[in-house]
Amino acid sequence: MSQNKNNYAAGFDTPLGRMILLAEDATTETNKNSSLYLVGLGFAGTKMNDEAVIADLSRQLGYQDVLPNPEKLKSLARQIISQPDKVPMLLRGTDFQKTVWRRLMETPAGSTTTYGKIADYLQSAPRAVGAAVGKNPISLLVPCHRVIGSTGHLHGYRWGLDVKKCLLAAEGAPVSVAL
Repeated sequence: MSQNKNNYAAGFDTPLGRMILLAEDATTETNKNSSLYLVGLGFAGTKMNDEAVIADLSRQLGYQDVLPNPEKLKSLARQIISQPDKVPMLLRGTDFQKTVWRRLMETPAGSTTTYGKIADYLQSAPRAVGAAVGKNPISLLVPCHRVIGSTGHLHGYRWGLDVKKCLLAAEGAPVSVAL
């Protein structure tokens, strides 16, 4: 994947919780300007600590060496909170996963959708959509937390249902908290 590039990770305390970022520096010989792209965003908390989130995302993305560098990622973390629609991202996944993730990005803040609605739109199976949603490496910006069950109840979330509830509450989404 990106063995020849520098990959960085860092954790930041935010109003949304402990956010863990993985970024790829796409600086090349011809382009000397630092070009950081977000490739992973997860949340540490009751389910996983910082190191476990970094290991989980690194494994999924095929990154063998990830360097801790909070200073390098600080501006990216600020941008995620203040200007989330302007964050440079690289989506790493299959074509189907990327199609599902792009559909998630069309779900407005403060609203929710279901696996079934996404599956109907994509003419796919809800389980396949659920698997793709579960593999989303860039939580929050690819808002998999906005996907709920057909009954309106919250279902699994990679970083823990407590984080999912917090994110939905921050967006003002009407959702049942029954699990």
